[in-house]
Amino acid sequence: MATRSSSRASIRSALGRRLGMDGRAIAAFRVLLGLTLLFDVGHRATDLRAFYTDAGVLPRSLLDANSGLTADLSLHALSGGAWSQALLFAFTGLLAIALVVGYRPRLAAALAAVLVFSLHWRNPHVLNAGDRLFRELLVLAVFLPLADRWAVRSTARGAPEDEPVDDTPGANWLDRVRWRGGSRIATPATAAAMIHVVTLFFSNAGEKLAGDTWPTGEALDYAFRQDHMTILLGEVLVEYPVLLELGTYGWFGLLCSAPVLLLTADRLRLVHCLAFLGAISGLALTMAIGLFPPSLAAGVVMFLPPRFWNAAERMGTRLRRSVATRREAWDASISAGVGDSIARLRRGARRFGKPLARFDRELDAAAARVVTPTARTLADRGWTISLVLLLCVVAVLSVGLLGWAQPVEPVADVSLEDYAWDVYAPDPGDDFGYLTVTAERADREAVDVLRGTSLSAPPPPDPSDRIPSFRWRKYTVALFGTDAEPYREAYAEYMCTRADERFDGTVTSIRITYTRHEFALPGAETGIEPGSNGASDSTTFEVATRACR
Repeated sequence: MATRSSSRASIRSALGRRLGMDGRAIAAFRVLLGLTLLFDVGHRATDLRAFYTDAGVLPRSLLDANSGLTADLSLHALSGGAWSQALLFAFTGLLAIALVVGYRPRLAAALAAVLVFSLHWRNPHVLNAGDRLFRELLVLAVFLPLADRWAVRSTARGAPEDEPVDDTPGANWLDRVRWRGGSRIATPATAAAMIHVVTLFFSNAGEKLAGDTWPTGEALDYAFRQDHMTILLGEVLVEYPVLLELGTYGWFGLLCSAPVLLLTADRLRLVHCLAFLGAISGLALTMAIGLFPPSLAAGVVMFLPPRFWNAAERMGTRLRRSVATRREAWDASISAGVGDSIARLRRGARRFGKPLARFDRELDAAAARVVTPTARTLADRGWTISLVLLLCVVAVLSVGLLGWAQPVEPVADVSLEDYAWDVYAPDPGDDFGYLTVTAERADREAVDVLRGTSLSAPPPPDPSDRIPSFRWRKYTVALFGTDAEPYREAYAEYMCTRADERFDGTVTSIRITYTRHEFALPGAETGIEPGSNGASDSTTFEVATRACR
């Protein structure tokens, strides 16, 4: 019996070290999700009227006619006014802050997930793979111990290595599926989150392997020539094809080796995590693809082992000591006004914190009076069952994403395209394009509605500057899909209104055109006329026209 118990403990420890997360990694994951959500809300708010009201490009009548059940489930579709959207956006922003500071983070994550899905259903045409990945991570976060570290109400506690499980009758049911070894926590939820991220990476590698440009090292060369998406370093690196080839093989290799994140637990996992984070940072500095880089980073941070966090804490301790030695000189050098401002901020934080702490205590006391021990036991059992079911659902989806779905019948009823990550898979395209909305004023002057400038001014050298944001670029797809005519009419009507407001009611008509650029790599045999960006050719055609007065 002792040998069997020891073997079970060894197996449990091995699985826990690989499928468990450091409490500090979970906290960093939570903070990244909160910051990403806060950025997303702020960024979307700049186009709140355009994308989420009846006065914008997608009024609810058009949404209801083309989106089915999801439109009926969206809280953001209950009203077409800007005021209701502003309230929902503000509440979502508060939930994002709660996630960052760790105030009741599980509840905050659950409510945020509801609002994010609602927002996505209100206008699905401005979403990309990064938005889908973000909402999946937000749902998984609901089941993780988000308040274990770095939280306003931390639940962290000391735990011996390989904490034993109490199997006696009446023991906490969660302990039957939870393992804690040092700072690592392993539950079905941690396993589900890690398996999901690795599956996304590995399935994307499979899709890229089926293409032509990733195995040959040309993929990033094609991707970086899509000028409407490159930013910052991307506009420089396009001139260095050797670096792009190395980057192609490097990223493709990381995706192919993604299972190493699950199979290892310490040094090799740390090396892989740092390599992924470095590549993701490069992605954020070179391409405008929305929430994709921070969502990927949040998914990878979960894998960082205790070795990394221990080293980070040691560096933090040394930094605090260094700051402490200079504090007196710093205090003496700053002005009295700055010191008074800092003191006022601290007093304000304390005044805000005291009623919040009092509210928390009263809420906990009320819950303790209402919830009986029997109800608490039933809740523990229900939560444990939900964790196991979550792992089963992720396992089934993973089987489907990896192409092994045939023997698993439930996968046949799931739209795997909603969960797959298809960025530049199987290959990047060899063209790109953008819309131009031209308004004609009463004085015959033609102006660019999206840029707010006269067409007589020289066009921006970077095509990405021709559109307000990546979400406007994404919405362009709706104008060329199946049954696109209603979308074009609504888009044109909104642009008339936008132009009329921007140019003081002097706009008489608008004309929407799409310019498509085809390109080939330098040296490729093609019939396209040569240009500065390899070989390139452009075609402009009319999308819609509308009289505005």
